Amino acid sequence: VPVAPPDRLEPYWLYVALVIAGGVLRIGYVSLWTDPNRSWHPYAYVGASSAVTAVIAYSTGWGPILSIGFLFTAAAALELFGSRATRPCLVWTSIASDIVLVATAGGELSYASPAFESVLGYPSGDAHSLMPDTLLHADDRDGLATAMAAAGTSGSTISEEIRFRRSDGEWLWFEAAITNLTDDPDVSGYVANLRDITRRKDAEDRLAHAALHDSLTGLPNRALILNRAEQMLARSRRQYAPVAALFLDLDDFKDINDTLGHEAGDQLLTAVADRMASALRPGDTVGRLGGDEFVVLLEGASLAAGSGVVAQRISDVLAAPFEIPASDAPLDVTASIGIAEGDRAHPGELLRDADIALCRAKAAGKHCAVTFDASMHEAVDQHRSIELDLHHALQDDQFFLLYQPTIDLMTGAVAGVEALLRWRHPERGTVQPDDFIPALESSDLVVPVGEWVLREACRQAEMWSRQGHRITMSVNISAVQLQRDRIMDDVHNALSSSGFDPGMLILELTETTLMLDVDATLIRLKLLKALGVNLAIDDFGTGYSSLAYLRQFPIDVLKIDRTFVSGMTETRESAAIVHTLVQLGKVLGLATVAEDIETDEQRERLKTEEVNIGQGFFFARPLDVEGVEQFLETTSTAELAGVVGRRARVI
Repeated sequence: VPVAPPDRLEPYWLYVALVIAGGVLRIGYVSLWTDPNRSWHPYAYVGASSAVTAVIAYSTGWGPILSIGFLFTAAAALELFGSRATRPCLVWTSIASDIVLVATAGGELSYASPAFESVLGYPSGDAHSLMPDTLLHADDRDGLATAMAAAGTSGSTISEEIRFRRSDGEWLWFEAAITNLTDDPDVSGYVANLRDITRRKDAEDRLAHAALHDSLTGLPNRALILNRAEQMLARSRRQYAPVAALFLDLDDFKDINDTLGHEAGDQLLTAVADRMASALRPGDTVGRLGGDEFVVLLEGASLAAGSGVVAQRISDVLAAPFEIPASDAPLDVTASIGIAEGDRAHPGELLRDADIALCRAKAAGKHCAVTFDASMHEAVDQHRSIELDLHHALQDDQFFLLYQPTIDLMTGAVAGVEALLRWRHPERGTVQPDDFIPALESSDLVVPVGEWVLREACRQAEMWSRQGHRITMSVNISAVQLQRDRIMDDVHNALSSSGFDPGMLILELTETTLMLDVDATLIRLKLLKALGVNLAIDDFGTGYSSLAYLRQFPIDVLKIDRTFVSGMTETRESAAIVHTLVQLGKVLGLATVAEDIETDEQRERLKTEEVNIGQGFFFARPLDVEGVEQFLETTSTAELAGVVGRRARVI
């Protein structure tokens, strides 16, 4: 049945058909060019047929006839990919960015695509003359050989990441898909498709390095240190070689951050890392755990002279002043070092023991090295046990206060008392302050316990005041309490709830506490002074405050440290220090208090130096409420206005 042509012809069909026909003709031409032995090729025939089909479709308007051309095109494509020869692949490989290599079963290159030259820089025609050892990275040869051996069946494909050397010597990473075509008579070898993944591998290396190294110093971080420590311990067990870990912490590093800024602190840490590395052997590991904590791993010959010698060598290289851009003056640095030696079941145990020894070094006065021994574990276990029990002490009313009188050295009258925290444990009995105060100050209980002490001391002082004993009450304030903005509210609430006179309350702060954050501390001290209370620097002369800061702080009292008081009758140096501190107090208009007076000779010397207040076992031990009341009945009291409240300047 004749079919009428459509009213409008479709030029679009002609355009598509001609494009397809041209493409197939080109395939046929290339195929004939790559195999001159053939006088014709199916693609040329299909291309011509497609062109004729397109013309017929255009002239008759019968678009569906074009489907016959598509069938021919499909047949040509089938022949293309079904051919056993590799000639048609050349059309694709000539424009592909991946490298295609063909190697014989013996491993010699017989073909390389044009990308071989554009990516690696070697002429493709010279591929057959290049030895695999010239191209392939030595570390990848065994892995590649193993993978190819696993692909023993013809037609199987394996994937491997390998490195090839570029003509300029640079190594590039490739993802290689290698197909075994040794049973194909037209190939008789292996066909490899190489995709350049150098950028990806570089990114992976950067991420891996960042995950295992400190971003500031470039040293190994905790994860890498633990890994190396585990390897070190394994080698030690096999070789019976000594091992050691050193924990190093810079003394008073926080002061540098607080005074010069974190930029200066970072510059100093980087310089310290460089010096530490220079003091160690190439096989040793130095890493940074965070903050100002460093760790050193030592083994074998590095310990021939002992770990203590290595620790001293590190201390020596840190002794020279550090000059950093952020500081106008050179910085002096000292460090405390903890040492742990010998095998451990896990690397974490070795580092833990070194850390415990470091804590001992800090407690021993800093700038020293301490080696771990098993007895330290008992102290740590006891510390942890105390920390757990402390959580029940406050809620179970196990804490109580004792009060040690302070005496006016000029009149012999009672000037006041200092509140001292004690703990009555249900099983241990009364726990000594040295056994629980450090654990308390390092726990989250220091704030609520400190608030309780403040409230209880003010309440008791007001009760004595109502009984006619107008004496001062001194309360110690911890660094954690002072760093909280709520300290003003805590003091105000304790005073208002008890009705105690603010002018009779003395808050005692150590020099170290005052210097933690000078600007913020100064603001809080002025706010506390606005409440009407008195402020004292405890253990004065042992900290790191300067006269410049001392003049800024609204301080009322200097408490001379016990070490100077006990030594003033034994050494001229201690006596001179006491004299200087007393004169300093006079110049600044501050009252002076001497702690831990134990002999009459000390009392007389302090009285001669015109120290205002004395405190110690010579006068009275810490007393309970009843004991204080009996002491007050037998000793006259001195008005604060004549001793502590007397100042020569106004802040």
